[in-house]
Amino acid sequence: MDIKINKKNSKRMRKSIYQVKVLKEEFKLSSSWSKDDMLLIGKKSGLSYYQVYKWYWEQQKKLDGSRKDW
Repeated sequence: MDIKINKKNSKRMRKSIYQVKVLKEEFKLSSSWSKDDMLLIGKKSGLSYYQVYKWYWEQQKKLDGSRKDW
């Protein structure tokens, strides 16, 4: 019986401390990012556009969730 490993999942890596620091600092400066902003942040942090977009989307989702609690 062969078990196939999903290669996409096996390549997942955590963001480095530096990458998270860049993302958080940029988010503190402005919580509204354009596509160009995300591309620049990606270059600065060494992340792809998609990784930056996904992190940003999750942060926005967290903010929206915390606002609905009250």
